Amino acid sequence: METTSRPWHIGMRPGPIIYGALGEQIADCRGLDESRGNALLIVRAANARQTLIEALEIAQATIARLDP
Repeated sequence: METTSRPWHIGMRPGPIIYGALGEQIADCRGLDESRGNALLIVRAANARQTLIEALEIAQATIARLDP
């Protein structure tokens, strides 16, 4: 699966809007009271993607060793 290059960041004018590493608009999060919090959650999750994949691979390998 291809995704927009990271790191992503939040622009607050007229935001919050999420932008990719090259300044491309990814998501417009305006309109809700909790829009800044939602935008932060999306950006943090996207930026942690590789770390999360590596943690999952370690967990899978550990489970495989424990289950004969």
